[in-house]
Amino acid sequence: MRSEPETIERVLALIKKEDLVQLVTDLVNIPSPAGREGPVGEFILEWFHKNGLIPIRQVVAENRINAIGIITGSGNGASLIFNGHTDTVYAGSEEDAPVLGREVLKPESQPRAFLKDNRLYGEGVYNDKGNVAAFMIAGRALKQSGVRLMGDVILTAVVGEIERAPIGPYQGPLYEGGGHGTRYLLGHGISGDYAIVAESSQGEKNQFAITWALPGAVYLKISTFGQARYTPRVDHSRSENAIENMAPIIQSLHRWAVDYEQSRHYEFAGGVIIPKANIGAIEGGLPFKPNYSPAICSIYVDVRIPPGVEPHHVKRELEERLRAEGFTVEINMYRSHRGHEANREQIQPLFEAISEGRTYLLGSPPDRIHPHWTNTWNDLNVFLEAGIPAVKCGASPGLQVKGDERMSMDPDDLVTAARLYAIAALEICNRPSERKKEA
Repeated sequence: MRSEPETIERVLALIKKEDLVQLVTDLVNIPSPAGREGPVGEFILEWFHKNGLIPIRQVVAENRINAIGIITGSGNGASLIFNGHTDTVYAGSEEDAPVLGREVLKPESQPRAFLKDNRLYGEGVYNDKGNVAAFMIAGRALKQSGVRLMGDVILTAVVGEIERAPIGPYQGPLYEGGGHGTRYLLGHGISGDYAIVAESSQGEKNQFAITWALPGAVYLKISTFGQARYTPRVDHSRSENAIENMAPIIQSLHRWAVDYEQSRHYEFAGGVIIPKANIGAIEGGLPFKPNYSPAICSIYVDVRIPPGVEPHHVKRELEERLRAEGFTVEINMYRSHRGHEANREQIQPLFEAISEGRTYLLGSPPDRIHPHWTNTWNDLNVFLEAGIPAVKCGASPGLQVKGDERMSMDPDDLVTAARLYAIAALEICNRPSERKKEA
């Protein structure tokens, strides 16, 4: 490693488990479901200010704040962005019931942190407030240690990573996700030589793998049709009910999804992407008026696409398959985010810094990432789309966890994440900045 052991240990000595657990608790205890991240963003900005970082507030939309904290380097060094998100999947209220069902009010689904059997629980602790807290504590340790950094360290806690997209009556900033906050971040004055996306990256055998490739995502609204009929006038010998007409289409989509994930495996040096497809919602008729069959029924489908696959190609493939099977459908695409794989040569400094840091802390380099953590969307794609060399690396719940433990974190793993992030910053930010020649 470039850094002297004495310098590394000087920084690591300032990373305290109790401080990290308290910060995670503070973040989790501020509810921040997607679209309502304002209060947690303000908390983080104040924390940056109190701890000597330069705070920058980006107002992405009403009640949606990107919180940025900068440790300024002395100059001529590479800058490093740490990126994580403050929005959570669930609100911890009845609004989650259509997805969570009976689990909606479980303690593990609430924005309230608690420790059980040496694991941290609470909505958002795993995705992504635990890793956000880890790089915040790492940044504070770098600042307090007084060590020399040539390049800037840029901590970014963003909104709008959780996947969602405006459709039908669900319009406006509240429904923007899938990298919305990081796109705003990079388009409004924040840039860097490298980026580490602080999200879970479980290896096939151990923690803290590295990935530099992720799938994109396509959202499709698939509609089929029928004839509105009053119950006493229904003719069961005819295909008039759009909901009934949708049933065989759903079965066909299931068969297609099984074939799709097998045929679209994407291998890269760090692992494999197995793109999935899922029916996430269905809409047809009026619940308060079931005495009429609906003339239209729609399902909403999420399809993951490997790097190199164009969104409209997947739409076309489904249209052709369903029509070949005799179905009358209308397909509209309302999300189209491409997948990306980083140039391995460009991310090599990041790969080396994290690998050497992991070896320093845990005694071995990272192994290949488990497909569970390469099949997902996160803001790594946004950095790669913007041309910034980036990887994903962070603490995860672990491979052996079951049940509710899958959404929890071991505090010791978060401490390791903070220590790893601090080492990565020392290694990257004391590299000379390699300025690209202008065309």
